[in-house]
Amino acid sequence: MAAVEGLIEGPLARALEAAREPLNARFAEARLRLPGLEAGRFASHLRQTVAPIIAAVDAAETGSVHQVLEVLYGLSLELMGAELLGPQARYPALDAGWRELLPAVAPLLAAQPQRVASSLSNALYNLSVTAGARPEEWLESMVAAAAGIADVDTLLQAGQVAAWRRGMAHYREAALDLLAGLPAPQACLALGLPPQPTLDGTELAGRLRANPWHTTETLLGRQTPTLGVVAVVGGFRGYGGPFLTPPRIDAADGELYLRDAESSWLLRADGFGSALHRLDQAPAPARQPDLGGFSIDHDGTVRRGELTASIPKLGGHASAAGNETTLAVSLPYSHRVFLLGVGHALDR
Repeated sequence: MAAVEGLIEGPLARALEAAREPLNARFAEARLRLPGLEAGRFASHLRQTVAPIIAAVDAAETGSVHQVLEVLYGLSLELMGAELLGPQARYPALDAGWRELLPAVAPLLAAQPQRVASSLSNALYNLSVTAGARPEEWLESMVAAAAGIADVDTLLQAGQVAAWRRGMAHYREAALDLLAGLPAPQACLALGLPPQPTLDGTELAGRLRANPWHTTETLLGRQTPTLGVVAVVGGFRGYGGPFLTPPRIDAADGELYLRDAESSWLLRADGFGSALHRLDQAPAPARQPDLGGFSIDHDGTVRRGELTASIPKLGGHASAAGNETTLAVSLPYSHRVFLLGVGHALDR
């Protein structure tokens, strides 16, 4: 990689020169394991992506440059060899995260380079491969929050809360626990809220636990929650969805389960996204479906306490089950499942 040094200036060039032989050896070894690792593309990645990160680290903590370079160089070899970084990256959000987020958190990267670089890279990868997740939005929110985060633990906690908010619904319980421990400014930022003097992390987590269908608009009182369809999940496998046949729904111990002719799934969903987790075995279907305090008539009229919503397209539904916050409804000839709750209703 000696030729690369002549194309790079500034702190990265000096750091590469100081570690020329061991870095060249690492590249040569990686080439044997990773045939997709190409010298020209790797040099371009160092020049365009790593150099600005190292410059930001140098400005924040000069003494950490060599340690950070060692970590980023090793991660770059592995990720580029797997086509996860660089111009041919399979998941552009991961490459964008290196270019936008790592420089923004340079002081924290300098303090714990392996933990920060690996954790943020893993987060972007997991968001990129999870159906329904929104990695670009996660990245935008984390860059916006970076300047107000003073330590690595808070950074990673804010990242997990933001990941839940950007579609990783299975992170919900852990994210709410973390949210309750965040300082008020970081808690609001993680949820995409402007700072609220009367809302700290504990208060926000409590409201979201009470009703999973709260959104930022309903939390701020800008929108009155109403009973209706709050989310739609699923789809036909032939078009990229999970279900081979129209699914049926069951509930057990407060959890919602979906079944088609072949498989079963655990459903996790709230106002920020949904996730289906394939199961080896789901609980046996109940003889009498648990509607969790909801009711639904044959004509599609749904009731919850004193609230009523008329949704004719749910008339003649095939199955329904619920818990205390959510009613799931399937139709005889549809591969989609309609979720009803009290929140930002998509249908009335």
